[in-house]
Amino acid sequence: VWDLHYLMKDFDPREIAVAYDIRHAMVEGITAWKTNFHLIRHRIQAAYVKDFVFEKAKAVNVPMGTGLVGDDFYQSLKQTGFTAPVSLHVPYLQPKTKAEARAGIEQIRRDFTYLKKQLR
Repeated sequence: VWDLHYLMKDFDPREIAVAYDIRHAMVEGITAWKTNFHLIRHRIQAAYVKDFVFEKAKAVNVPMGTGLVGDDFYQSLKQTGFTAPVSLHVPYLQPKTKAEARAGIEQIRRDFTYLKKQLR
C-alpha cells in the first residue's frame, strides 16, 4: 500500500483513488495495515471488507467477526469520517447445492448485521 501513496502523490485524489481491501492489507502486513491505511486514507473511495484467519501460514477466509479483522479497522473508518461505499465480500462461501446456497444467504445476513453494527 505504501507504494501506492508514492505513485499517486502528484495526482488529485478526485482523479485517481483506491479501493482499500482490509483482508489483503492485513495478510500482507498484519501489523502495518493501520499505518498504510492512514497513509492513503485521503485516496480511499471504497472499502472491501472480509475476514480471515491464518491456518498453517496460509490465509483462510472466514465469516465476519470470527477472524483477525477486528474492531480496530472499523474504528479507523469511523474516526477518519469515512463515508464512501463499503463492500461486503464473502469468499468463504462457495455453495455447490441449493441447500448450501440457502444457508449461505443466512450467513450473508449475519455478516451484514455484524458489519452494520461495526459501522454504527
